[in-house]
Amino acid sequence: MAKRGAVLADISRLTGCAVSTASTWRRGTLPRHGATIAKIAKFLGVDAQYLAGAGAVFSNENRSSKGGARREKAAVKKKFSAALEKASAARGGLERLGRVLDEFSAEL
Repeated sequence: MAKRGAVLADISRLTGCAVSTASTWRRGTLPRHGATIAKIAKFLGVDAQYLAGAGAVFSNENRSSKGGARREKAAVKKKFSAALEKASAARGGLERLGRVLDEFSAEL
């Protein structure tokens, strides 16, 4: 949201939900409807999978618990393995995956 210069009121107007609802999403409760996630992702210029995935602003994982951290790590590992397999099969996929990972690590 910061990179886009967005505030919770922007998300509220976009989705038609209350600012307090957008605030709960930011704190970790995932929106119930995929269409809402898609709208937010498009507005923020990110992939919907990113918003719903581990490590994202709108992730359902409870990062304060050890069990949540283990589940989050396992989910990231699974997604990365799938992305690596898919990239390996596609022409130029590994180079593209490398660029995506470079961009991601620059954001950390």
